[in-house]
Amino acid sequence: MYAVIIAGGRGERFWPASRSHKPKQFLNMVGKITMLRATYDRIIKIVPAENIIVVTNKILSKRVQDLIPELKSRNILIEPKARNTAPAIGLAALYIRDIDADAVMAVFPADHVIRNQTKFAQAVKRARKTAERTDGLVTIGITPKGPETAYGYIQAILTQENQGSYKVRAFAEKPTYGTAKRFIKSGDFFWNSGMFIWKASAILREMEENIPEIYEPLAKLSGHFNSKGFAAKLKKAFSVIRATSIDYAVMEVSQNVHMVKGEFEWNDLGSWEALYSLSRKDKQGNVIDGDAITIDTTNTLIKASGKFVATIGLKNMIVVATDDAFLVAPRDKAQEIKDMVESLKKGSFKKYL
Repeated sequence: MYAVIIAGGRGERFWPASRSHKPKQFLNMVGKITMLRATYDRIIKIVPAENIIVVTNKILSKRVQDLIPELKSRNILIEPKARNTAPAIGLAALYIRDIDADAVMAVFPADHVIRNQTKFAQAVKRARKTAERTDGLVTIGITPKGPETAYGYIQAILTQENQGSYKVRAFAEKPTYGTAKRFIKSGDFFWNSGMFIWKASAILREMEENIPEIYEPLAKLSGHFNSKGFAAKLKKAFSVIRATSIDYAVMEVSQNVHMVKGEFEWNDLGSWEALYSLSRKDKQGNVIDGDAITIDTTNTLIKASGKFVATIGLKNMIVVATDDAFLVAPRDKAQEIKDMVESLKKGSFKKYL
C-alpha cells in the first residue's frame, strides 16, 4: 500500500500563527512536534517509508524536506498551483499507478490529530481490504461523540454490513446544530474524516467519469514523472484545470463508495475553537500557550508567540499574538477568521498573509 499526505494547505483559520510560508501543518499545534511530522510518524508504522508520498507546493517543499529528511525527494510531488484536493490526489494517483498498476493508496490530510494508533491501523487495514474487494472508493467515518457543526457527515447503510464496511448512502455538508442533533439521533451518520483508501486505478477511473476536464490534462503526465520536461508539462496541466475538492467532485457523485468505522479519537483541528476543545484547561477554563497573565478571564484561548499577553475581563475569547500580528475574536466566531484572511488578500496588508 502507498500513503499520500496532502500538505499544501494554508490553514487560514489559524491566522495569524499559520501563514502562507509556514502553515499550520508545520507548526507545533498539539504536542511537541509539528502536525506533518506527527502524521508521517503515524503512517510509517503501517506503510513502508519508500511508499509514503507528500503533495505540497514549491514554497513549502523545502520545509517538507527539512522536517522529514528521510523522505526521498522523488516522493515529494510539487503542485505548481493550489487547486484543492481533487487535482492533488489525481496527480498522486497517476504517479503511483505508473509504479504499480494494482496499487492501493491511502490519502491523509497533514493536519489531523489522531490518538490510539492501534485502532487507527485497524481501520486503515479494513479500508484497504474493502478497496481491494470492491474496487470502489473507501472512506473512514468517525463515530460521532456529539452534534458537531464543524464537520461534514457520512450517512451509511448500516443494514448492509460486509466484512466491516458499509455502503454509503449520502454525504452531508457541515450542518446546523439542530440538523446535527438529528444526524446523531438517527444513528447512521458519521463524521467525515477526509481520509480515503482506494486503488489508484479506481480513483482515476472515477475522475475520468465524473471530472474529465480535470482528469484529461493530468492523464497526459502519465509516464513522464521522471522526464526532463515534466515540470513544464505539470505547469501546463495545472494551468487549465479548475480547483475542486475530491469530496464534491467525486465522492458525492460516485455510486461505489464504502465506509469503515473509525473508533479512534480524531480531530481535524480546523479552527482555534477546535484547538481549544482539544486542549487541557486550567481552573478558569483557559488554554494558555506562551507567556501570559490573566485577570478575571475565563474559557479563553491564549497563544502568545514572541509577545507577552495580559488580559482582564475576557470570556470565551481567542487571543493570538505573533511577532507581527495580533488576533482577538470571540470563540464562536472562529470559523469566520478565514473570511477575515480573505479581506487581507484584497487590501494593503498582504504581507501578513
